[in-house]
This record gives sequence, structure tokens and C-alpha cells, in this order.
Amino acid sequence: MANLNKGTTFVSGGEVTAAKLNDMVDNATITDITATDLASNNAMVTIGTAPANKAGNLYFDNGSNSTFGAKNGELLVYSGGMFHSAAENVETVMTFLSTESPVVGSVMTLDTTTNDQVKMSSVANDTSVVGVVAETSSTKARVVRTGYAKVKCNASLTDANRGNYLVASATAGQATTASVIEAGTFGRIMSIDISDDTIAYAMIFPATQPSGTAYPVSFSNTTHRSSELSIPSSTGTASDVTADSFTISGVPLAQPFVIDLSGFVEVSDTRSGVDVENIRLKEGSTTIGTLVPGSVFGFTTTGQPKESAVYPFSGSIYVDNAVTTDRTFDLVVDEVKVQPGSLGTMLYFFTTNVNAVQWKVV
Repeated sequence: MANLNKGTTFVSGGEVTAAKLNDMVDNATITDITATDLASNNAMVTIGTAPANKAGNLYFDNGSNSTFGAKNGELLVYSGGMFHSAAENVETVMTFLSTESPVVGSVMTLDTTTNDQVKMSSVANDTSVVGVVAETSSTKARVVRTGYAKVKCNASLTDANRGNYLVASATAGQATTASVIEAGTFGRIMSIDISDDTIAYAMIFPATQPSGTAYPVSFSNTTHRSSELSIPSSTGTASDVTADSFTISGVPLAQPFVIDLSGFVEVSDTRSGVDVENIRLKEGSTTIGTLVPGSVFGFTTTGQPKESAVYPFSGSIYVDNAVTTDRTFDLVVDEVKVQPGSLGTMLYFFTTNVNAVQWKVV
């Protein structure tokens, strides 16, 4: 209940004057006004840390109440079972999947199954990030789409991470840092929470997506023809033959890129039959992709009486990339087989088209 403090106090025997009567009202103060003191169609603005439930009220939350993710102050309006930010142009209340439990700072992505619905991110560099959660209530969340917000990260942060970019990680609802702009970048770290080093305060902006412009990637090696390889007559098999290698130098952006490859494998002296199982692109011991073989055809090499078989190949291989350093790849031929006893069988490998393009982030 509100308390009225009069501006003038009369004492026994005191003189009543017009000035004193005016002062009693003009200098009066009212304290401890609550929402119950107001008519039902009125609300009030309170300065302080917003409480959990004050329907119909406005709060300028200048506290550090982690429940709502506030830090530097925001005007909150309570409606529909939760506080809404007065900055509706940068925030939206959206439904999230009933099977999920996002928290303040969770990274949310677009869910196309329902209008205005989001779900927790779970794919690295997801380009459909909508924003981060500032508050949840039942199956709805207040999602910051642009502006200043708390973000949950999948690893400990230090002051050195200030200025790093944020992208979705493979951990549900959590971000990871990036030193350069990558596909799906949606924020930039301003500060680290001193009480929880997995929390960043960041400027949130719409997630970047690759444009339709290809960014050229250079090669340090332009000669693509392997040495001759003799297949042992005792086994009739040559396994995992590294037939060609090339290096992509100084990839300019930490962005995925595509390598286009085509060429053919020629195996000579195939009178007894030959088979090439597949052709793979490897980086070290890791297989990046498998190339599509074409139709096999035979011919007689000019000036040589030996029959040969040609195995064309082609393909575009997607290469995930999070670094800007040189990367070396090998073309490996799997299981080149001939009938035992075919002496002098040789393998030749030719790469006729090697290109790499990288999508430029704008």
C-alpha cells in the first residue's frame, strides 16, 4: 500500500495559514507504491532487477539477473506468461521444439515445420541461425535476432577471445569461436562472463551465408601425371597406389571449398584382364571423397602391340576447411588387379582437369 507523507506537520497551538496548508500538499511525498495501488487498466515502470512474475508491468532491468540475460539494462514488458523486450524490432518470441530445453544463451536455428518455430542448433557452421535465447517460458523463447546478448559456448573462453566471431558448433545449442568470418557467422564476442567462462556477451547479427560468387583457390603444383608403376606379377594387385599429389596453397578464407577433378588411369598389357576398384582423394590417411569412374574402354597403344584399358574418372569433392594454410591432397587408386603372370603390366595416371573454387562470404 502506498504511504502519503504530508509536506507540513501541524503542532498543538500552531497557527494555520494558507501557506502552511499549501505546503502540506505541495511538499508531500508518496512512497511504496505497488501495482495494487493502481487501477486495473494502469501499469507502472519499476527500476531494478526484474522479478519472476509481474503481469502487466514494465521493468527497466538494470541488474545482472542471469534469468533474463540482462547486463547493461533493458526495458521489459510482461505479457503472455513471460517478459518481452521493448526492443521488439531486434527480438522475437518464438515457439521451440517440445522435445528440447533451451536456456538463456542457447543458439537457435530455423525450424520450417511450424510458423515462427526454432530449434537448438546442432550442425557446425549452420547458416540458418536465427539468434540466441534471452528468456524461456514453457515452449516459447524470446530470441535476440540482432543486438547485445549472452551466448553459450562449447569450450572455455579467455580474454584473448574478445573480438572472435561466433558460429554454431556441433554441440546442441552452443556456439564456437572463429578467428575469421565463416559460413554461418552470427556474432562477435565483446566480453567473457567472469563467473562462467563458457558464456560470452556478443553482438548478434544475421548469420552470414555463402554468396553465389566463386573465390579462386590457387595450386602450387600444376603438373598432374604420375610415374609409371609396375604391378607385381606374383600377386597381380597394386593396392592404395598414390598416383598423383597436389597442394592448394594458402587457402584465403576458412571456408569449405570444392575441388573439381577429372582424368584417367591407363593400365597397359591387359590381355589377361584388369580391374580398378575406385579412385579416392585423400589428405594424409583421411579419405575426403571418392571419384566417379566412367566407362572403361580398351585400345592398342600406338607403336606398342600391348593392349591397354583406360579408366576415366571425374567428380567434384567438397572439402571442409577451417584453416588458411596450405593443404596437400593425394589421388589414390584402389585395388588395381590383373591376372597373375601378366608380366610387365604398368599403371599410368593422368589428371586432365584440376580446379578448386571457394565460396566467398559477403
